[in-house]
Amino acid sequence: MEDVKFGMMVVYPLPKPIDRVYGLVKRIEDLGFDSLWIPDHLTFPGASGFTVEAWSVLSVIAAKTERLQLIMGVTDPHRRNPALLAQTASTVDLISNGRLVLGIGAGEGMNLDPFGIKWDKPVSRMVESIEIMRKLWASDEKNKFNYGGKFYKMKKAYLDFKSIQDSIPIYIAANSPRSRKITGKIGDGWIPILESPDTYKEHLKQIKAGAKEARRDVKKVEPCLELYTSVIRKGKLPGSGNKFAVSGNAEEVIEKIDQFVKAGVRHFSLMNMGPSPKEVEKIYGDTIIPYFKGK
Repeated sequence: MEDVKFGMMVVYPLPKPIDRVYGLVKRIEDLGFDSLWIPDHLTFPGASGFTVEAWSVLSVIAAKTERLQLIMGVTDPHRRNPALLAQTASTVDLISNGRLVLGIGAGEGMNLDPFGIKWDKPVSRMVESIEIMRKLWASDEKNKFNYGGKFYKMKKAYLDFKSIQDSIPIYIAANSPRSRKITGKIGDGWIPILESPDTYKEHLKQIKAGAKEARRDVKKVEPCLELYTSVIRKGKLPGSGNKFAVSGNAEEVIEKIDQFVKAGVRHFSLMNMGPSPKEVEKIYGDTIIPYFKGK
């Protein structure tokens, strides 16, 4: 079996004080998780906690970790010009010594509507943003470029420093047929949410179709999944029948995750719903992750 990766999502809004987040990061690195994911929100209505700027937090996390892959999961192309987004991503990649993945999607109302940020033609804008960022990561003062797109215009554009990775991986949050096909054509990874094993298997076919159309090797697109999870060691956990989440005791969760793996998932972004968050981390670290790493 291909290697299966497990990451933990820092669930927004963040708990106070912010040091609690850094404690979480240290625990999951010590427990053998592969990645740390953080969402990029301006606000998170109706929830307690606080919503601080995600790239700033990720920069600190990058300096406090050594091994974890760091995934922005996800930003959008509307709040930042692609030049600023490319520079920001390159900076975090530099701080982390080459461990950044840039997750991007078409955007969502909670981050845009209250602030008057336009998000017309969001998928097309995202595609242009990705194209520009890759050009910027390949640029330097001797290799400037012009760009005349529908949404962005650039003249003699370049970045004057290099990230550690030649081109930072871009994973696309795609939850529609069109965006899934685009992901297969241009993405380095696919990040869906609210999938059952059956729907995931079907939707992955659209990723493969996009890759085939672009004459790409589909193995260059890492199939990920944002997944809610609740785990106890033994016994029964109420409400564990949801097809879009994995919950129950450790044995039941392994069985449910295995169904997603068989459907094609290779990188999980876990959203920890408890009932005891630290215990969930430990169960994954000492039981669930070793099971899949050993297969």
